[in-house]
Amino acid sequence: MCWLFHLVRYYKNTVRLLPVKELYNYIPNRDAPPIKNLSVERKQQILSIDYKNYVEADKKLLNSYLGKTVELKKIVEEFRYVLSSS
Repeated sequence: MCWLFHLVRYYKNTVRLLPVKELYNYIPNRDAPPIKNLSVERKQQILSIDYKNYVEADKKLLNSYLGKTVELKKIVEEFRYVLSSS
């Protein structure tokens, strides 16, 4: 969700939140470099992240706005507490 807070700095209009599978319709070339193997230390760092607040906020965002067109500012105002309280 953090990307929405960055986007609102430069874009002030409406957005439409679509499912990830829709990306294939907009981005035809989805080839990417292979994912590197993670070290045990790096895996531990990732596993130690307290992600629950972010996941809950993303669930609320998707449940409220998936497939809908909405003012970006409205989303940011509604979910601003997530980043400020984390």
